[in-house]
Amino acid sequence: MEPGRVISVIVALIYTVSAHFMWETEGWFFLTTYMVLPLGAIWFGREVGDFATIANLNSEEPDPLPGFIVISIGWLLMVPPLIALIIYS
Repeated sequence: MEPGRVISVIVALIYTVSAHFMWETEGWFFLTTYMVLPLGAIWFGREVGDFATIANLNSEEPDPLPGFIVISIGWLLMVPPLIALIIYS
C-alpha cells in the first residue's frame, strides 16, 4: 500500500474525530461527506487520470491527464477542513 493512501486516511480520521468533538452533528456530517472527494482523488488518482483527458491542440487524440495532478488536487482539497477546524475551534 502506498504511504500517501495511509497518510490520507489518517488525516481524514483526525479531521473526523476532531469535528465530532468540536462541532455538532451537522458540521461533523458535512466534513465527513466532504472527505469523500479528496480521499477518492488520492486513492484513485491514477485511474481517474487515465479516464480524464487534456485537450491536445497538436493532435486529434486527447492526452490522458497525469495521475499525479489528480492526487495533488486531492491533497489540496484536504487543506480547507484544517483551516475550518482552526478557525471555528
